[in-house]
Amino acid sequence: MTFVRTIHARPPVIAKRLARISGAIFTSAILLTACATPTRDLGLQRLSEQWEREQRDADRALAPAAALQVDSLLARWRISTAKAERAQLEYLVGQRIAIFRTSAESTDCSITSARQ
Repeated sequence: MTFVRTIHARPPVIAKRLARISGAIFTSAILLTACATPTRDLGLQRLSEQWEREQRDADRALAPAAALQVDSLLARWRISTAKAERAQLEYLVGQRIAIFRTSAESTDCSITSARQ
């Protein structure tokens, strides 16, 4: 009879221990994941890469004012902390890149047509 009681008494104790251990492991994993994940602005990364591609494709000298505007807006965006301001800067940078592209293409076309 004693043997039967000890068998039935042990599983709940083991289950409680396993629950505590697995809970601790789960909590540790969540905390480590939260600490290890860097906060990065995907919009900034995307538009910075787009700006680098545009600079490779078009010469900055074709639209220097637009290029300076994009550079200054990207610099402001990198130091900005307010969420609303960052959203506005994301929109403005995208628009200024489009303006740069259009200005560079139109200047390039006018230079090409003037040579002919």
